[in-house]
Amino acid sequence: KVSLIENKFLGGTCLNVGCIPSKALIEIADLAHLGNNTEDFGVKTSTTVDMEKVNGHIKKLVNELSDGVSFLLKKAEVDVINGTARFTRPNRVAVESQEGNLEHFEFRDAIVATGSSPINLSNLPTDGELIVDSEALLFQNSIPEQLTLVGGGYIGVELATVYAKLGSRVVIVESEEQLLPGFNKNLSKKLENGLRSLGIGICLGYKAVSLNKNELVIENSKETSSIPSDLVAVVAGRKPNSDTANIIESGASLLHSGHVKVDAQRRATKNVFAIGDLTLGPALAHKATAEAKVAA
Repeated sequence: KVSLIENKFLGGTCLNVGCIPSKALIEIADLAHLGNNTEDFGVKTSTTVDMEKVNGHIKKLVNELSDGVSFLLKKAEVDVINGTARFTRPNRVAVESQEGNLEHFEFRDAIVATGSSPINLSNLPTDGELIVDSEALLFQNSIPEQLTLVGGGYIGVELATVYAKLGSRVVIVESEEQLLPGFNKNLSKKLENGLRSLGIGICLGYKAVSLNKNELVIENSKETSSIPSDLVAVVAGRKPNSDTANIIESGASLLHSGHVKVDAQRRATKNVFAIGDLTLGPALAHKATAEAKVAA
């Protein structure tokens, strides 16, 4: 007997606010960019992008896939419970519904896959208007004239490319001395050249300090500067949702990074397993799927 407890939406980050909407947006941006760059081939055309219709298309796609997940769970006779689960004992969770009702469940084994959330910066708190996170940037109702992304990892680079192709003037601010920190430097430089060819500005070795009206203040060891910004997106990575389920009450331990400590079988305790973004390693859906098979 299997129960699945979910407090938001089936399919998690990848399906709802990650892989699927971002790849759909990339495809749309490529079409818009192609439509505006055909004159060299003898075709004169121009495109306009209706972001509200774009959002509608993406949400329809997400809903269809989410319905598919729901169908598969029903077919497998999985009991789906809507609510937020928190461990109260090594073999017991309390589930709070959206209405505030509390119900307790005991289990033999549990797999915890609470995922991750965008990292927030205390000096640039997201407000949903001038400062947004990576998830909100996927569903904007308009294309900002001047977009600044704080973070040059793979999420920042991907979204910078999208909005540059949609017509925004884009700048990436990265505190390290290269894009995609930790990746091969030659690869990073090749990527940097490609982004610059799209008109994307890149500020390496700078830290974002604050947003003063519509100016993002940045600094390095030598100077302080500012970047005109209609919208600032904080894309500084993701953090594990290790506190969501109160997993330490199960007897599990957390690493300094906030990830759950697991063995090779993804075991956090004798009967509790942790997978996906909750554990160390790349925050990718493919990793979570592989770990789920190992844990099962």
